[in-house]
Amino acid sequence: MKNLKTLILVIVALFAFSYVSNAQNWKDLKKKAKDKSSKIIKDTKNDTGKNSSSDSENSSKITNSSGTESSTSSENSSSSSSSVNTNDNTEKNEQEENQTDIPESDPDYPNYIGEKSGLTKHLIINGHDQGNRPFWKDFYTDEYCQNAEKMNYAETYIKIKEKGKANADGYRYNIVLNFKEEYQKFFDSYIAVELNKIIERAYGLIDYNKKQSVDHLKRAMKITDAVLLSIPDYQPVKDLKTDVDKATTDIAGDYFKKIYTSDFHKQNECKILFSNKPIVAGKEDPAQFKTEFTANENIYAIAYLDGTIKDITGNKPENRYLLNIDNSTNKYIYFKHNPQDMQMSYYPIEIIPAVDIAIHGLDCIEFAKALTSLSPRNHTIKLTLGYVMAEGEFKIDLAGMDAAKLKADAEIASKNAKNNYAKNTKLPKEFLKATKKFSDPGLSQAAMKSILQKNWTNCSQIMKIIVMGDGTADDWYIYKNSLDVPKYKNTIPNVGAIYKGKDGWCYYVTDITFTRDYLGGGKYSARKLYGTERHVKIDCKNCN
Repeated sequence: MKNLKTLILVIVALFAFSYVSNAQNWKDLKKKAKDKSSKIIKDTKNDTGKNSSSDSENSSKITNSSGTESSTSSENSSSSSSSVNTNDNTEKNEQEENQTDIPESDPDYPNYIGEKSGLTKHLIINGHDQGNRPFWKDFYTDEYCQNAEKMNYAETYIKIKEKGKANADGYRYNIVLNFKEEYQKFFDSYIAVELNKIIERAYGLIDYNKKQSVDHLKRAMKITDAVLLSIPDYQPVKDLKTDVDKATTDIAGDYFKKIYTSDFHKQNECKILFSNKPIVAGKEDPAQFKTEFTANENIYAIAYLDGTIKDITGNKPENRYLLNIDNSTNKYIYFKHNPQDMQMSYYPIEIIPAVDIAIHGLDCIEFAKALTSLSPRNHTIKLTLGYVMAEGEFKIDLAGMDAAKLKADAEIASKNAKNNYAKNTKLPKEFLKATKKFSDPGLSQAAMKSILQKNWTNCSQIMKIIVMGDGTADDWYIYKNSLDVPKYKNTIPNVGAIYKGKDGWCYYVTDITFTRDYLGGGKYSARKLYGTERHVKIDCKNCN
């Protein structure tokens, strides 16, 4: 009896050891399978399912859920089938769970979830960043819209619902999964507020600066379109989109008609394009544009703007080109716009023009200096007009450059440019209107002509004088010192004139001002010329 109890204890110990050993082996196997991909799990399952029915010499012991041992040898395979099936089902369930953790077809899915979760931080901006990075302004608008485009949550949501968590980080997955609800809250509390402010600013700037008004609406359009990428069915966004579209129609409709010279201009707004041939705005051939040149070719460019030069620069003629060469060197070319440039919504640029048709005296000289200072090899040049009024990029091979000829041609082109420009110059629209009259008899047409002819040495004949104001009793503005004593007085309305020069060309002048010095005792000096803008050369044929 004692021997029987001992035997039973030995058998139970052996069973326990076998159970622990097999359980531990399974845990190790499962861990290795997860480390080595789903293929290993599948192979492990197949190997386990075979048992020893395929190899009678390699029998193993499997313990079922009740803790009883079952043999898998060929002799006992039929009697142990129930036990084997139980374990197969257990393995199957565990492996089905693991298959969602290790997708074979998309190993980049964890990175995908990581990228999308990172974008949520850029789209739902915290309170601190909202103050420091108001995304409705200039650069941050574009940055915000780019992140919204990358997020494109409407499509992202479909993908993550199909794949589930897979082997992605669960925390990040939940952030992406719940983004829609959080983004709607952020829209209501912040984006909608900013959009309403933008619309109000746009309406408020109509009479002051229509360009700025339109710029605000452009930002509003960008933001609403960006938000709709992620929450296209959210009604508050759709409502604000309707408001923005209406404001754009009300404010910018006529403005855009004046700005865009063609559909091609509209499509290439704020870009600089390059060609071997002179470019005529509104009549350009899209096929003429290219981005690769040699030093032996003519190179022309055009900047398509989103407003007039006057509006963009604040009516300041000073401007510049920025040449970024090979992404390492910057060169600046400073210049002044001609008065007639200010109303243009595009700007022609001459890099290497034909010498006989050049119209810019400065461009060809300064670009020749910049190009001949570079090494004779391929270069990439990014050209920017003003402070990012427009920009574009081209490549130029200077391997065959004749630096001396390039400079000499530029000198000839520059000399011809003044006359060529004059042939293409048109009178400002103010000269086409009927003139007003000063109430001061000392500012009659005859009196003003006499004063101008005395001051302009090249003038042979005054052809026309116009008063570009109301011509009411308020002809003069009196300037006083700190003691309220008059110093002098100037004419208020602008005056313009066209005259024929002694050189055979005609000229026009704008912003002419007459003045009278204060002599004391309520008396002023005779009327005289105070100042003028520069004299613009024009073909006399264009003055009729």
